[in-house]
Amino acid sequence: MRLPKRLRMPKIKHLSQNRALVLMYHRIHSPVTDPWQISVSAENFREQMQVLRDHYRVVSVDELVRQVQSGNIDDGSVALTFDDGYRDNYETARPILEEFAIPATFFITDSYLDGSIPFWWDELEHIIVHTPKLPPAFSVPIGGKVMHYDLEDEAELNDELRTRHAGYKSKAPPTLRTRLYVRLFEAFTPLLKDEQQRVLDSIREWAGLDREQTRLDSGMSSEQLRSLSGHELFTIGGHTRTHPALSSHPAEVQKSEILENKRFLETSLDKEVTLFAYPSGRFDDSTVGLLEEHGFAAAFTTFQDPIVKNTDLLRAGRIHIKDWDGPGFRSALEKRFRQ
Repeated sequence: MRLPKRLRMPKIKHLSQNRALVLMYHRIHSPVTDPWQISVSAENFREQMQVLRDHYRVVSVDELVRQVQSGNIDDGSVALTFDDGYRDNYETARPILEEFAIPATFFITDSYLDGSIPFWWDELEHIIVHTPKLPPAFSVPIGGKVMHYDLEDEAELNDELRTRHAGYKSKAPPTLRTRLYVRLFEAFTPLLKDEQQRVLDSIREWAGLDREQTRLDSGMSSEQLRSLSGHELFTIGGHTRTHPALSSHPAEVQKSEILENKRFLETSLDKEVTLFAYPSGRFDDSTVGLLEEHGFAAAFTTFQDPIVKNTDLLRAGRIHIKDWDGPGFRSALEKRFRQ
């Protein structure tokens, strides 16, 4: 039988044998600022999916895991993953994925479902970088220590600051506000969610804001999650209960975060959850041991490594996808396949 054009396997040239890529997405959105480069616009995402359909063999993560287990990876295979569970994954990415018949796995942090609170890193940036007027002296206790910081003449936002903030990257924050945000991000990352929320309460109080003023579009709804899970193209994986940096915590805390998330997802979706992604890419030997003990088939890091036949499936790498247009995206993938 002759396959329809959109489903034919493309011819792959000049790729290393037995090598595949897992792509890591977070948001399909166009925010005012994107310091961690985790957002791809809807327009560019559509171009990227066109490139995948026309030039690569797109497989599910489950299929790629089976290929690694068999020791025979189809050359040029690519699998898609999305971290955290942003609402735009459902509202914006899903229809485009359906249009191109591209499978994907969504790694879900369940305590942020239903828009109860924004993801802490987004709310923190909203307060520090985008609030029109802040007190000039920052002084808030975090992790048992008081962090002091002077915003000097940047306490009040102006057009010059907004211009400097546009397009800024976390590795080179250009202003006092953005430097404070990056410092706070690093201080927040090891904390558990309850402590993060307590510190956010203190920061809101310092900024003179309430929760309604910092409420942002956040996680998808439980209904949207069930809809994704019920679709033949999509798979749901674990991403912990509250998104802590697991390696910052003892094994018992890690176990609770991993297993409570697994139980929640399996109960809600009536499906076994065997895939996992490490929040912030941080894990240790205890984390890996827990996943192996509790039946996870694969776990994904933020290491920029391809998948090869001897890949450790509980330490599998992924390629961080940025807001590239179609040609830029294809160039980035070809570079990874040649390495």
